[in-house]
Amino acid sequence: EAEEHHRNGDIAGAETWARRALADAPQEPAILNLMGVLADLRFDLVAATTAYGRALARDAYNTMIFGNLAGTLSRYGLVEPAIRIGRRTLAMIPADQTAHNNTAQALKAGGFVEESLLAYRRTIAIAPTSALHSNLLFTMSYDDRVTSEALFAEYRRWEDLYARPLYRPDRRHANSVDPERRIVVGYVSQDFRDHPLG
Repeated sequence: EAEEHHRNGDIAGAETWARRALADAPQEPAILNLMGVLADLRFDLVAATTAYGRALARDAYNTMIFGNLAGTLSRYGLVEPAIRIGRRTLAMIPADQTAHNNTAQALKAGGFVEESLLAYRRTIAIAPTSALHSNLLFTMSYDDRVTSEALFAEYRRWEDLYARPLYRPDRRHANSVDPERRIVVGYVSQDFRDHPLG
């Protein structure tokens, strides 16, 4: 119930249900983790880190909880502890995709672009996904040693791996082909609300 409220953007409702669940299972890592996520959404750093700490005390190898904690710390500008947490997680679970990704994000936030790129590449080697590869591409834009040609080549690689299999060359569009028609343009981005792109 708490997760459903969370998915629907109802933080207060999610917290109400999470507290009820926590009353029945006060040491359940998944509930404590959710409490941390919800506190982070309310910009309550102390409550979030406390909840994550309690969750990790019960489930010390849970990379999702470590990742949430590192992400919270990074958002508050506490990049060094986030990087330490990421490296600690990798020391415990060196082949974990989530740990590499979280560490890469913290390193990027701290300005350690070269090390961040290396972590992203390791993550992609473990479990390639379009989202992880997108993170790599985004981070490459911050590396002044990456040439435009190299960046473009990596974008083409992303296209070949993830976009090209979805192409439908036989698809016909129903819109008018009149060159004088009015064109309607739509912009789609996950970043309009929390990014300078907006």
